[in-house]
Amino acid sequence: MKSTYKEMLLISLIVLCSCEKIVHIDLNTTNPKLVVDASYNFASLSRSVNYYENKQINETGAMVIISDNMGQIDTLREFSNGYYSTVTIKKIVDRTYFLNIITKDGSRYSSFSTLPVTVPIDTIFFQYDKPNYYKYGCKFKDPPNKANYYIVETFPHYKDRYVLDDKLTDGKEISITFKKSLFYNSMVTVYLRSIDKATYNFYKSLPVNGEDFDQFLSAPPANPVSNISNGALGCFSVNSQTSRTGIVK
Repeated sequence: MKSTYKEMLLISLIVLCSCEKIVHIDLNTTNPKLVVDASYNFASLSRSVNYYENKQINETGAMVIISDNMGQIDTLREFSNGYYSTVTIKKIVDRTYFLNIITKDGSRYSSFSTLPVTVPIDTIFFQYDKPNYYKYGCKFKDPPNKANYYIVETFPHYKDRYVLDDKLTDGKEISITFKKSLFYNSMVTVYLRSIDKATYNFYKSLPVNGEDFDQFLSAPPANPVSNISNGALGCFSVNSQTSRTGIVK
């Protein structure tokens, strides 16, 4: 009986091992799409890759044009493979800026973004968390009677980012407390970016709580909301930014 039992056990193990295989899940393996990360004076162009690929494909040789509704216009210079810039276009509040891209294969892409008013950070505050560590945050006043959208992030903790609107805080003081704690006597800088609605929609739809722009370079199961035409991925955003630095005391 013991011999028979051992033989049956051995046969079962062989059957189980022979049925084992690697399951390769199809995670949005689509044809490469243009990926755009652009502002009023800079553009990064690349091609999306499949989830299991790591190599980014930069889009070289494109024509990238930035203009605004008051006559400014310039063709960006490609200073490195897939990276384009200009020093001619200037940011002016309430102006609408336009992005036009023509790739080497003749495909055309476009977008626009309006520059919001700058909102200053009023204060950075610190709260005791545990021995020698403090939570920190910032406060700022939302301009009244207008829809406003923000990205609040910190250095050196860029992953500690909030993307928010003023639906419930119009005209009120907004207070943000970040997740991480800082060691006593350390320095931190908080950045407040005023963005338009399209930029807000893009960052809110990023896979990990609006934290990582680059995640969609490797086509995730659901791509973020893009404001670029012709099926491109990414975002064209002209935003105003203020910052404030504090030391934990």
